[in-house]
Amino acid sequence: SLQFGGDVTVVGVNGLTTIGQMGLRWSQGRDIFNATLSRTPDPRSPGAQINECRLQYVRRVTERLSLGSEYKYSHPDRESGLQLAYEYLFRNARVQGLLDTDGKVSCCVQDFTGYGFSGMIDYARGDYKFGVVMHVLPQPEPGQQPM
Repeated sequence: SLQFGGDVTVVGVNGLTTIGQMGLRWSQGRDIFNATLSRTPDPRSPGAQINECRLQYVRRVTERLSLGSEYKYSHPDRESGLQLAYEYLFRNARVQGLLDTDGKVSCCVQDFTGYGFSGMIDYARGDYKFGVVMHVLPQPEPGQQPM
């Protein structure tokens, strides 16, 4: 199936500033492809605009394993980046990971009951971050399905 969409916002700042994006999504079987074009104001220089293109592809290898990639390019900065990701689903947990061309490697392990651990290493900057997450959900009312 093929889907298209977009939006535009016009703001009366620095004359007229436009913020917008348009995109498409194509999916067939186990393959999903997304493409978006966006135009946003550049926060570093008032009045300037940044145009960005993102291309994403996800392949569902099995019911539990998905592999994905994203390429992004921004103009006029001429910056680009590539990210590779994976997700593996267990019955009660999920493991997700990301590797990108900026030198970052990250992983997140999350239990569906609300506990999780994450870590990110930025080799280019020598930055290491680790975290713990715990979601606290109220008990369901009698007769209701748990969240």
